[in-house]
Amino acid sequence: MQDTPAPSPSPQAPKASFASRLFGYDVFVSFALGGPPRGTQSYASDLARRLRERDLSVFFSEDEAPPGEPLSDTLRRALLRSKLLVVVVNRGTLEQPNWVRTEVETFRAQRPGRPVIPICLDGSFRDPALSDAVQPWLQHAGSIWLDEQSDSAARGLATDPLVARLLTAPRRLTANRLWRALVAAVGLGLAVLAALAAWQALVAVRERDRANALRDQALSRQLAAQSTASLVRDPVRALLLAVQSQAITRTPASDAALLGAMSSLPVTRLQQHPAAFAALAVSPQGDALALADAHGAVLRGALDQPAVETVVAPKAGINLYGAVTAIAFAPDGQAWAHAGSSREISVHTGTGSSTLPDGDKIGESTPSFVFGLAFSPDGTALAAVSSSRSLRLHDLASRSARLLLSSTVDLAAVAFSPDGRWVVAGGDQGFMQAVAVAPGAAVPRFAASAIGTVAALAFDASGRWLFAASRGGRVEVFDARNGERVATQDVPGQGALERMSVSPDGRFIATGHGNGAVMRWSWAADAQPWPGQVLLRHAGAVRGLAFAADGRTLVSAGQDGRLFVTLPVDRGRWRPWTGPAPAPLRPEARGVRSPDGRWIVWPGTTAPAPSPFNVDTSGLASVEVPRLTVVRASDRQPVLDGAELPGEMGESIAGNPVFATDSTRVAVQVGGRLLFWDLPAAAPLDTAVALPPGARLLGAAPDGTGWIAGTGSQTEQRYVFEADVDRWAQVACRLAGRALTVEEWRRYVGAERPYAPPCG
Repeated sequence: MQDTPAPSPSPQAPKASFASRLFGYDVFVSFALGGPPRGTQSYASDLARRLRERDLSVFFSEDEAPPGEPLSDTLRRALLRSKLLVVVVNRGTLEQPNWVRTEVETFRAQRPGRPVIPICLDGSFRDPALSDAVQPWLQHAGSIWLDEQSDSAARGLATDPLVARLLTAPRRLTANRLWRALVAAVGLGLAVLAALAAWQALVAVRERDRANALRDQALSRQLAAQSTASLVRDPVRALLLAVQSQAITRTPASDAALLGAMSSLPVTRLQQHPAAFAALAVSPQGDALALADAHGAVLRGALDQPAVETVVAPKAGINLYGAVTAIAFAPDGQAWAHAGSSREISVHTGTGSSTLPDGDKIGESTPSFVFGLAFSPDGTALAAVSSSRSLRLHDLASRSARLLLSSTVDLAAVAFSPDGRWVVAGGDQGFMQAVAVAPGAAVPRFAASAIGTVAALAFDASGRWLFAASRGGRVEVFDARNGERVATQDVPGQGALERMSVSPDGRFIATGHGNGAVMRWSWAADAQPWPGQVLLRHAGAVRGLAFAADGRTLVSAGQDGRLFVTLPVDRGRWRPWTGPAPAPLRPEARGVRSPDGRWIVWPGTTAPAPSPFNVDTSGLASVEVPRLTVVRASDRQPVLDGAELPGEMGESIAGNPVFATDSTRVAVQVGGRLLFWDLPAAAPLDTAVALPPGARLLGAAPDGTGWIAGTGSQTEQRYVFEADVDRWAQVACRLAGRALTVEEWRRYVGAERPYAPPCG
């Protein structure tokens, strides 16, 4: 390639392309450096350029290798890795071939099967002597060589015909094409691998999400079960666990837990006291309340305020004369009194406090208790009954007392008649007796059932009815004018009947029991038995029960140290509905069709065949438990056949089932409560919602916000129970008044989840 190489400092060869590195060169251009008459460098350079434009990988030493002597490793490697050797010659090159000859001989020796194509620039092969002289090393005579046009060669330009002719040489695939094919193949392979990896990742993500979803569902159900189990023992924690269950993932179990917690706690205020309560009173105006606990502390507060103030500090240690067992408000709500084992009555007025002795102490070892206090309607006198079997009347102005009654049994309850002319006392063995207070007053004679101690007495505001509650579990109503018993209601299965309160209008009776149940009764003289329900439960015996002045709000205090202030007892969490009437049902020949037209549902145990049965066996549900049948409307094939609802033996579904507006849930009325079936989960909600007294299920709200019930009377009242679980969660958090602690979170939710309670 060059004749007399000049010394140079070993420059680094330029790097070949990736195609040349992998697949070698398509063409190696061999030439003599310099210009004519011997050099062919200019033409070789243009030829290399033209071939590269045709997508060939060309080795041209001036581009890819530095000059040097002897033949460098770069040139040798490039030469041996080339598919075609193109030798650019003229007369001068043929006469003095030097390194051109070396390259040709090396190529032929190492790659004997590959073509060598001479390109003659000046027609010198036509000189027989010269042609014969170069034949031994060029061996052109036995192959085709190419002649370039002399004028183009003189200008150093390769012509199109020669380039086209040269491209017909056998080369197989060019290096650049192989490189692109390799890159495309590698890219395709990488794309396939990436797609496979993405698919595997997607599958893994789906499996992970599925596993997480299953884990979340299991945890949600677990929290829901723990919420239900702790509802009575710790209602605050039950509310928090129900909300947490719903926050993790919504399931029928979480819905049931949250719905159960809300419906079992129809309260606006839930307060925990460190000691058991012993007594409770609410002012006639309904704005103040007074409480006593088992340590002898007396507390005052307001119904709409969560804080209470200590009026009498608790006693330290065991004090036989420190218990407070009775509290009462005067009619004006300003004065109030409390008493207990000390046999002293403390009276509080706006100007101060004073004490009234209520008989003599029998002895330090045998204390007696004042169990009942009642102010006269004009607030001037205070009646007290005690375990010393006495009924005394204290004149608050003169601070004098007179004994009205000395009975043969312990006395536990006392009440003033609304006209203030007589007072009635009750005690052990069903004892009831009215005693005149005003001179010449006529008093009725009462005969209570001897089923235990008469623990509570109350009049309605009009004074017509006297209500008596016996610890044995019976409520009796007497005509206060003549003492005649007009109604009786037994309350079995709830333990001793400890407390009773009557709404001012006499419509509702509330009873508190030894097992913690607070029950509401809708009383009517001509209704037997009375409609009733358990409003809520304390974790201990009920120690205080009183209606507020509105006659709808009930306050209860329990041995568990909890104070509950309820929603209206005639509605609970049902609010008045003034919107449009419920969407009309879509009755079929049998059953009700869902709003989306997919399902038909009816009470019963057997789904009918496409043609009606001659014998209808669905009535069997009434002698077992409430059952529900759901069929596809398209082909009448059963989806649920007599599925059991969480009802009681012998109960049946009243009226038509009602679908939610989105057709995902069915509500049915069983007795005075609603039961629910979740269609997507094919499972009942393990809870029930009490209906307002005398109400029946009418349908779903047209806007999908809840269930509507109505009284069915001429002046029908409608109520709605909200179905928005987010709203339930907000109310539950507000009632709880706190969030899960970190310790509770780790115990119930788990330490692997970051602490983030929804009730923040």
